[in-house]
Amino acid sequence: MGNKFKKIYTIMFFLMPILTPYKSFVPRITLAELPIFLLIAVFFLLSGGKWLWDKALFFWFFFLAGMFIIQFSFPHPDITDFLGTTMRYLLTVFLAGCMATNCMDFKCAMRTLRVCAFLSSIYLIAQYLIAQLFSIYLPAGFPFLENYTFREEMYQYVSHATTLGYRPRSVFGEPAHYCQYVNLALMTELYEKAGKGAGRVVCIAVYCVGILCSMSLLGVAVMGFIWIQRFFPNLKKKTHTIRGRSVLLVALAAIVMILIVPNIPQVQRIIENKFNRAGSVFADERFRTLFSFQIKEYTPVSFFFGRGMDNPNLEYCVGPLFLFNSFGVMGICAYLFVMFWTWINSDGFARRTLEVFTLNCIVGEYLTGIWFALYYSVIISSAQRPSKAYRLPVFERNKNSTPSQSLVIKGTRYEAT
Repeated sequence: MGNKFKKIYTIMFFLMPILTPYKSFVPRITLAELPIFLLIAVFFLLSGGKWLWDKALFFWFFFLAGMFIIQFSFPHPDITDFLGTTMRYLLTVFLAGCMATNCMDFKCAMRTLRVCAFLSSIYLIAQYLIAQLFSIYLPAGFPFLENYTFREEMYQYVSHATTLGYRPRSVFGEPAHYCQYVNLALMTELYEKAGKGAGRVVCIAVYCVGILCSMSLLGVAVMGFIWIQRFFPNLKKKTHTIRGRSVLLVALAAIVMILIVPNIPQVQRIIENKFNRAGSVFADERFRTLFSFQIKEYTPVSFFFGRGMDNPNLEYCVGPLFLFNSFGVMGICAYLFVMFWTWINSDGFARRTLEVFTLNCIVGEYLTGIWFALYYSVIISSAQRPSKAYRLPVFERNKNSTPSQSLVIKGTRYEAT
C-alpha cells in the first residue's frame, strides 16, 4: 500500500471522532463515515486481494458475525435498527483489525492526533474562560453542519439546567468524547514523545488544563490513571536519591488529591452530578443503567447470546453491561479472550493504551463506536511498526493461496507459507 494513501487514510481516520456527530448527504451515513467508505473501496482495489488481519480482532469480527446470524432469528422492535447498529459495529472492528494493520501510518497518526488534540484543547480552554468571564458561549463544533444530536442552544440549556453548569466540549459531541481523544494524545506525549523540548511540555500542560476545564469526571480520572501508569513503573529504575524525591512528590500529590481537589467547587459539582440518582432527568445515565440492571429479566437464550445491539438498554451502557446485553455471556468471554490476547502480545505504549481503554470501557460506554476503532487502531499500528521488536500476531490473506497452504508462526508474527 502506497505511503500517500496511508497518510490520507490516517488523517481522515483521526478526524472521525470530530466529524461523527454530523450528517452527510447520504441517509444514515455520518460525515465521518462517508470518506472512510470511499477509502475502504480504494484499499480493496489497490490491495490486489492480499491484506493482513490482526489475529485477535479477526476472531472478534467473525464471532460478531456469527452472533449476528443467531440474533437475526430473534424478535426485534425495528429490524432496520438492528441491522444498522450491528453493521456499524462490524465496521469499527474492521477498521481496527484490517485497515489499521494495512493502512495506518503510525508517525502520521501521532502528528495528526497531536495537532487535533492541541487545537481542540486551546479552543475548549477559550470556551471555558470566555463563558466564565463574560457569559459568552462560543459555539461547539461546526455551526454550518447539520448535527445528528441536538442544536447548540439546546446543549447550553441542558448544561445550565444541571447542577454542573456549563461544560465546554470544544468541537466534539460531548465533553467526555473530547477527553477520550485528548487523553490518547497525552499518552503519545508521555510514551512516544511526539513533540520535543518545550513544545512537548506545552502540549502536555494544555491537554491537562483542557481536560480539567471540560469537567468530565471520567476524563479527569483517566488522566490521573495515565500519570500514575507512567510514573510508578520508573521508580524501581531510579537511584535511591531520585527514588526518595519521587516518593516525596507522590506523597505531596496524594495530599493534594485527597485534601484539596475534593473541596474545589467545580469538582464537587462534577461528583454531585455524576452520582445524583434522586430521579433527576439529568442524573448520569451510566449509573442509572447500572443500578437498574436485573439478571432475572433475561431468558436462558438471552443470557448466553444476548439481545442484540438494538436493545434500548444499551444507551449510555458501561462496557461489561454492553457486552452482556448485546452478546450475553458468550460475548463477555470472547472479548476477554481478545483483550488478554492483545495485552500478552503487545508491550510498552501499546499495552499501556489497552489498559487505559479497558478502564474507559469498565466505567464508560466506549466499547462500541469510533472509540473502539480509535484505541485499537493506535494499539495495532504501534505494535506493527518495523522499529518495534515485537509484533501482534496477524493473519495474511492472499487470494492466490491454495488450500494446502497454511499459516505458521515465524517469531511472533503469523505469515502465509
